[in-house]
Amino acid sequence: MQSIHPGICLIGFDNTEMISPSVLSVLATRGIGELRVLSDIPEIVVAVFRILTHLGSPYTLFAMISILYLFGRRGLLVRRRAAFILAIEIAAIAITVGLKHLFALPRPPVSYRSGFGFPSGHAIGTTVFWGAAALLTERWQWWRRVALAGGVIIIVAASRVIIGVHYVVDVFAGIAVGVALLALIIMTVGSGLEMGGNMSALVRPTHTDVTAMFGVAAILTISSIMIAPNEIAVLLGTGMAATGAAIWHKYGRTFGAIRVPITLRAVIIGGICITIGFTALITTVIMSTTVYVAQFETMINPISIASYAIATGSLAAVIILASPSITARII
Repeated sequence: MQSIHPGICLIGFDNTEMISPSVLSVLATRGIGELRVLSDIPEIVVAVFRILTHLGSPYTLFAMISILYLFGRRGLLVRRRAAFILAIEIAAIAITVGLKHLFALPRPPVSYRSGFGFPSGHAIGTTVFWGAAALLTERWQWWRRVALAGGVIIIVAASRVIIGVHYVVDVFAGIAVGVALLALIIMTVGSGLEMGGNMSALVRPTHTDVTAMFGVAAILTISSIMIAPNEIAVLLGTGMAATGAAIWHKYGRTFGAIRVPITLRAVIIGGICITIGFTALITTVIMSTTVYVAQFETMINPISIASYAIATGSLAAVIILASPSITARII
């Protein structure tokens, strides 16, 4: 997750005071000897897992969600369910950022990544996305979907340890958080887990459920701002979640009914829409980097940065959610 320049703070307090010192002491030495094992792994294996780890990258996950949403049932998911996964993933990012800053534990000393390491954000995001997709889609038998999701989760979790950016404890904690979030959603959405048949979806969110999930994501992102005020991800997420709730509540049924054929023209037009949304998000992340803000911090104040990030998140949400309508009109 990308942070705003450390010299620019919106709200601030010592989050680690909320965690027992004894717990922090145990977690600070959470390695179980995996670093010694990693030194013996061939570089070619590490290189392969550096590629596989992108299956859990936030950018990859949001791109896949956007594509599933664009094509709706003609892809793998009813559009309403794809929107539901988008809202869950925003909530997962808020939880990830909040927990990372709450514990404030470093990554392994061999890590090429900076920032906090516990729990693993890739493990949380991967568990939530692939787990939710397995529960919500109606393709293949449900046990095959769950097995596929489990396989991807294990691969991504293992990759985070093998490439040296997380301890084993980090990824196990991340998977546990993701499973807990999915379990909570299953217990609260509609009639819960529905074993209606081998090929059926196991969870069936309604239009209202999707709106509510965006609302929950907005609450979580706002809460994370209190813990991690310098994290650009939660500011973008706040804009996406709040706008997503409003847009889906008013236009969700209309968007859900639009048919977008899987043709080259539709792929190009829809891809342009999604790219515009992602470009806005990525540009904001780049603009918030330490180097950029350090150069212009005399002209930028924290409120401006926060407002810009939230507005950009809102714009991205509008573009992604309206992409079926835009694509259908043009083609």
